[in-house]
Amino acid sequence: MTLKQFKDELRTTDIKYDPWGCSMEAFFECAGRMNRRGLDIPAEWNYRPGMGSDGTDKENYWYSLFARCGNKQLLTIGNYLHRLTTALDKAGKSY
Repeated sequence: MTLKQFKDELRTTDIKYDPWGCSMEAFFECAGRMNRRGLDIPAEWNYRPGMGSDGTDKENYWYSLFARCGNKQLLTIGNYLHRLTTALDKAGKSY
C-alpha cells in the first residue's frame, strides 16, 4: 500500500467526525505490526505495546491491510500518522 492509497483508505473511515480516534487507531495498528515483525520503531513515536500483546488486534480495521504492507511501507505510513496525530494534538483535537 502506497502512502496515497493509505490516505485514500483513511478518508473512507470516520476521519471527518473523529480525526484523532481514526488516526490513532491506524497509528497503533501500524506500530503494532512493525513490533510484531521485530522492526525498529522510531523513538519519537513513543510506542510500547500493551502487556501480553504484540501490538496488533485482529479486530482492527487496519489489521489485514497492514499485514499486506512491506516494512518500508509501514514506516512511511507510520511517519505520516505520527505527523498527523502530532498536528491534531497541537490543534486541540486530541482526547
